[in-house]
Amino acid sequence: MQSAWSVDLRIRVVQTLTDAGPNVDAATQEVLGQAAVDVYLAYLNDGLYVARELDCAAQPTP
Repeated sequence: MQSAWSVDLRIRVVQTLTDAGPNVDAATQEVLGQAAVDVYLAYLNDGLYVARELDCAAQPTP
């Protein structure tokens, strides 16, 4: 069951690359370099949002 959960989380991490900015891309690639459930969960629960915030802050204001 642990293996299936790990694969499922890895797929979810890869899905965050859709329309990703440079910070999300870099964070995702770093996470994918490690094969651990706790790393995937930390990214999906926190790291992804931090990277998205950095990408949004880098966008020019309209």
